[in-house]
Amino acid sequence: MVAHAGRDRDHHARRPETSTTDPRLAAATERQSQRVQLRLATKRTWAASDVSAAALASQRLGTVFAVIGAVVFDVGETLVDETREYGTWADWLGVPRHTFTAMFGAVIASGLDYRETFQVFRPGFDLDRERQARADAGQPEWFGEGDLYPDVRPALTALREMGIWVGVVGNQTVRAGKLLRELDLPADFIATSDDWGVQKPDLEFFDRVVEAAERPATDIIYVGDRIDNDIIPAKKAGMKTAYIQRGPWGWIHRDKREVDEFADWRILALTDLSDIVSTVNRAN
Repeated sequence: MVAHAGRDRDHHARRPETSTTDPRLAAATERQSQRVQLRLATKRTWAASDVSAAALASQRLGTVFAVIGAVVFDVGETLVDETREYGTWADWLGVPRHTFTAMFGAVIASGLDYRETFQVFRPGFDLDRERQARADAGQPEWFGEGDLYPDVRPALTALREMGIWVGVVGNQTVRAGKLLRELDLPADFIATSDDWGVQKPDLEFFDRVVEAAERPATDIIYVGDRIDNDIIPAKKAGMKTAYIQRGPWGWIHRDKREVDEFADWRILALTDLSDIVSTVNRAN
C-alpha cells in the first residue's frame, strides 16, 4: 500500500532546506526504490479496473521483510470458485439463485456471518445437518477441476519451482480436504479446519499453519480473500499477508481500512505472488 505524504497546512510557509544526508530524505529515497522494484517485478495490467497489478500488489512501505520460504493459501474464493456450490444450495432451499446471491452479498456487507443467509430463507437452518441430508439424497458437497480459478495451478507450480513450500489450509470440511487432495494440486501440504478441530479466525489455526510449514511465521505469506478470517488473524499471528480481490468477500471488503492496515499486498491474481516473493527475497 502506498503511503501518501501529508499536505502543508499553510501553503505560504517556506519549506525547510534538507541536505542529502537528511535521514528523512534517505528513507524516502529507499521507499521510492522499493516502489520501482515492485512495479518492474509485476508485468500484468488490469484494463477492467484501470488499476495495475503493480499498484495493487505494492508492498507496504517501510516494512522490513524476512526471506519468504512458504506461501499458504485459503481455499474458498482463493483457490476454488464457489459460485456453483452456492447455486446448489439455492436449489436445495428452493430459492432462485439470483435471489440467494443478492441476499448472500447483503449479509456479508452487513458484517454478519455468511451462514445467516440460510436463516433468512429457512429459520433454524442447521448447515451440518443439511449437508448430511444432501449427501443422503445423493447431492454431497463437491467441487472439481472446473471449479478451480484458472490461475491456481500456474501460481502454485511457479512457487514450487522457486523452492517455496506451498500449503493449502482453509475453513473447510473433512470431505473438502479429501476433494482437494484428489485434485493433485502442486502443494506440499493440504489440511482443513475440520481436520484440525479449529477454525479461522482463531489464532490457534494459524499456529497450526506455522507448525505445518516448519518455519517462522515471518517467513510465511498467507493468501486469502477475507479481511476478517484471513488477513487480520494471519497478520496478528506474525505472518505476511496477501489479500486477493475476488469473490464476494474480496470485492465487498476491498475498501475497508483494515486492508491497508493488515495486508502487505493486494493482488488480483495468484500468479502475482511469484514476482512478489522473488522481489522480497532478492532484497534480503
